[in-house]
Amino acid sequence: MIELILAVVLLQEKVTTDQRCIECHVKQHDDWKESVHQKNAIGCIACHGSDEVGTGDKPHKKVEGFIAGTKKTSHLLCVKCHEGVFEAFKKSAHWEDMRADEDSKVKSCMSCHTHHATEVAEPKGILQKACAKCHKPTSVQWKMMESYVAASDALRQKRDVLREKLEHKVPGIPWKAEAEALEEAERTLKEARIEQHKVARGKKGGGFKVLEDSLPASAADADKAYSSLESKMKGAGKRPFWLAGFLGLLAITLLLGRAWLVRWGHAA
Repeated sequence: MIELILAVVLLQEKVTTDQRCIECHVKQHDDWKESVHQKNAIGCIACHGSDEVGTGDKPHKKVEGFIAGTKKTSHLLCVKCHEGVFEAFKKSAHWEDMRADEDSKVKSCMSCHTHHATEVAEPKGILQKACAKCHKPTSVQWKMMESYVAASDALRQKRDVLREKLEHKVPGIPWKAEAEALEEAERTLKEARIEQHKVARGKKGGGFKVLEDSLPASAADADKAYSSLESKMKGAGKRPFWLAGFLGLLAITLLLGRAWLVRWGHAA
């Protein structure tokens, strides 16, 4: 009996590194590479927890704390990092349908999002890859999402321009207002990504209401900041020419003054 217990113990191995998972889950690892999680150093154990594994038909022991990845359990995995998103999702029509109907197309996070090959959740990509699974382009929901995508893209473009300009600051230009506009744009986009999970039934689409107000307003602020920054940079670009001209005139004046002093000294 003791020999049998020792054999079982020896066969079971505590997984402590992602590399141990990869030995068996090669495809999942290949999908995960270049994903947003991989770029943020979020690996197997960070999401699934650790487990004890051995050999045979059922290598996973599924100890307490280990979470297998299925559509029904995906929210248990995702909520570890995305608590705000999950709280918003629980207020949505999708959540209501999922809880009320066992056959609902929406089961949880993985019904819309990929898991191992997770991409950045850009609205346009979500519309084309996730929403299209259930909603037709002629539907009211699709029209609302298209409106949100357009507003979101406008703000994202302004944000990207501001970010690029501020990464290459020109000395001597005040940039506080533009930096604040960039920070506000980042905050608004982050809030919008959370709110889009809260979409409810009704004409306004529930969570889409905040997008109708905040995205265009923030985009206008970013546009104003960008225009201001462009104006400042153009002014800074002209500054060296004015400075060069001033220094040139000063040099000529000094030379003429010196020549006059020398001549006056000889005359005296």
